[in-house]
Amino acid sequence: MSDDRQDRADLYVLGLWDRDLQSIEDEIASDPQFAQYVGQSRDRFLPLDDIAVPQTPSETLWPRISDAVGSVSALPARTGAAAAPAGGNVAATRGLGQKLMPLALAASIAIAAGLGWMVFTAPQPQVVAVLVNDEGTPFAVVGTNEQNVAEITILSAIDIPDGQIMQVWTKPDPDGPPVSVGLIEEVRSLVLRSPDLPAPTTDQLYEITVEQAGGSPTGLPTGEILGKGFTQPRL
Repeated sequence: MSDDRQDRADLYVLGLWDRDLQSIEDEIASDPQFAQYVGQSRDRFLPLDDIAVPQTPSETLWPRISDAVGSVSALPARTGAAAAPAGGNVAATRGLGQKLMPLALAASIAIAAGLGWMVFTAPQPQVVAVLVNDEGTPFAVVGTNEQNVAEITILSAIDIPDGQIMQVWTKPDPDGPPVSVGLIEEVRSLVLRSPDLPAPTTDQLYEITVEQAGGSPTGLPTGEILGKGFTQPRL
C-alpha cells in the first residue's frame, strides 16, 4: 500500500484538506514522519506566499465591512437556555464571540482582497490546481470555476525564448487528449476564458507547456512541460 502522507500534507498546507482538521493536526503531533512531510510541503509551497499582489479595494468594500461590524448592536439578546450561570462568565464569553464573528468575517474579506488571483471582480474558482515542475517546485496556480474562467498565477520566473509562448492545457476527459485553455504571451498572471469546455471537475489535469508563437501547430502539447497538476476542491 502506497504512503499517501505526502499528498495529505500537501493538501493540508494548501488549505485544500476538506476533512476533519483536528484529526490531521493530531497526526502532526503524534507522527514525526508526517510532521516532517508537512514541513517539507510548507517549504515547497513557500512561493505561494509571495504571489499576493496589492489590490485597491473597491469603493463598496469598506462600507460593507463597516456595516458588518455595526450590525453587532442589532444582534438579539440570548435568553432561555443560553442564559449565563452565576458570575456571567459564559454569557460574557458568548457575547464576545458574537461581536468577534463579524470582525473575523471582515478581516477575511480584507485578506481575500489582497490576493492577486482571488479578487472580488471575478467569480470564485471551484477547483484549484498547483502546477509543479519536474523538481516538485510550484510553477503556477490555476483556479477555475464552472464557467471555465481560469485564473492563472505564475509563481516562478522564467525566460521564454523569442518566437515562443506558454500554452495552458487541460484534460476534461481523463482518457481523452489534452485541449487548449489558452495562451500566455507574457510571464504574468491573467484570466483565460474557455466557455466551450465542460465544467471542470476534481482530479482534472492542467499543465503549461512552451509552444511556438500562436500556439501548438498540432492542437496538442509539443513543447517542454513547465508545470502540471491536478485540481482539488477549493474550500
